[in-house]
Amino acid sequence: MRYSSLITIAHAFLISLTLPSAQPQVCSNKGTFSTNSTYDKNLNLLLSSLPSNTTANGGFYNATAGQDPNKVYTLALCRGDLDTTKCYKCVDTSSRDITKQCPNQKEAIIWGGACILRYSNRNIFGTMEVAPFQYVPNPNNISSTELDHFNQTLYNLMGSIVTQASNSSLKFAVGNASFSSSKIVYALVQCTPDISQRDCRICLQGAVGDISSCCGGKEGGRVLRPSCIAWFELFRFYDSTLLANSPTQAIPPTPTSTQAIPPTPTSDNSNSLTKTRRGMSDM
Repeated sequence: MRYSSLITIAHAFLISLTLPSAQPQVCSNKGTFSTNSTYDKNLNLLLSSLPSNTTANGGFYNATAGQDPNKVYTLALCRGDLDTTKCYKCVDTSSRDITKQCPNQKEAIIWGGACILRYSNRNIFGTMEVAPFQYVPNPNNISSTELDHFNQTLYNLMGSIVTQASNSSLKFAVGNASFSSSKIVYALVQCTPDISQRDCRICLQGAVGDISSCCGGKEGGRVLRPSCIAWFELFRFYDSTLLANSPTQAIPPTPTSTQAIPPTPTSDNSNSLTKTRRGMSDM
């Protein structure tokens, strides 16, 4: 019986390690909507099509549905190292999770680990926003004997990839650096590609500056903002194989086109959908 109990406990522990933890999200208190209202229908219209539209448009997609005061703006961005399958899965999961976590808020954001998804009743496109934010520190601490050298290495690395990301139309960069004979720190930064080069740099510099508040002395952590993220760990958490096959130079962005999808018949054209397409070269 005792052996059987130990097996059961061990099995339960292994299951707990593989279960995904709740993803960071913020539900705004700036307004609510009712179930089956016009706003709710517009939001569901956007969220249901967001996974396929995001993957079809290079990993970034923003769109609107409806007319004021029930107009909804939504945006999704996949991390720059994801393939289309992982991108779709992240946006799909996030689109379902955000409605569970924020069931009737008119504005919300979720950072799905490998993607960002947000929606609002105001225009959130093309504007840098640094709040609301979330900190996700790694629970493990850096050795006190290595801390100073680690911090110097980390901030030098972050400074380098912030410059790379903000100067590229991809708005994404990764890098790594050794801080001891056997340890390497890996880092990733990314902005939403609809903000300017200057705003991307400012957002990321602020996020890197927040690392001490978020994750000082930790082996890793994430600073999550609506317009950018900064992430570091002592293990390679991004897909370096996929990145090795990606262009290293900034690619000129493709022209942005806006088109309207015929609305579902309603009295106020509430389900009209306007979308902005961007190719992979814009990420």
